[in-house]
Amino acid sequence: MFLTRLIFALADPGVARHVRHWIFHLGGVGLIPLGILDSSVIPLPGSMDVLTIVLSAHDAKLWWYYALMATIGSLFGGFLTFRIARKGGKETLKRKFPRANMEKVGGIFQKWGFASVTIAALLPPPAPMTPFVIVAGALQYPTKRFLAALALGRVIRYTALALLAGCVITISDACGGSKSTTDPSPAPTDITSRTEYPRPWMGGHWTLRDI
Repeated sequence: MFLTRLIFALADPGVARHVRHWIFHLGGVGLIPLGILDSSVIPLPGSMDVLTIVLSAHDAKLWWYYALMATIGSLFGGFLTFRIARKGGKETLKRKFPRANMEKVGGIFQKWGFASVTIAALLPPPAPMTPFVIVAGALQYPTKRFLAALALGRVIRYTALALLAGCVITISDACGGSKSTTDPSPAPTDITSRTEYPRPWMGGHWTLRDI
């Protein structure tokens, strides 16, 4: 009950904005609370993708860590929403979403089951994810199968995003490194290069210019 009230309290735009700002500067650890929010009844479309890409681009060697943290956070959030819907049953569907939408999502879920959750977890915004989580819980879908389907989709999605971001930056740095030997640039002196933010457990700091 406490977690449910907390989630709805965060729905306030002002509170959500401050929470997102705080989470962003936590680094990899921040992907867990952000994932909980993003996969809950208060989705934040694209926020997980953006933070995963930014962090992986900043530290390409730790792309796997950021993908893992994003997946864990998403699983926690999805499970919480699943449990709330499971406890509320079909009444949850009537309260949260228009009947036409729930009938459409429910029809897809009843036909495809495991695959529908996996594909919804794999696709980027604006593809809906939360409705499938709520339908799965309300229809009493087995918890282990739900978590397996959600984990499969999220692992593929966040691994691909983190790995791609890390590879792009690594290649860019390699090309830029050869150029810098003949055309050195002066060190930046503006305030964005000096403003540092902590990266818990990552050993060091990153700046706004790093993004």
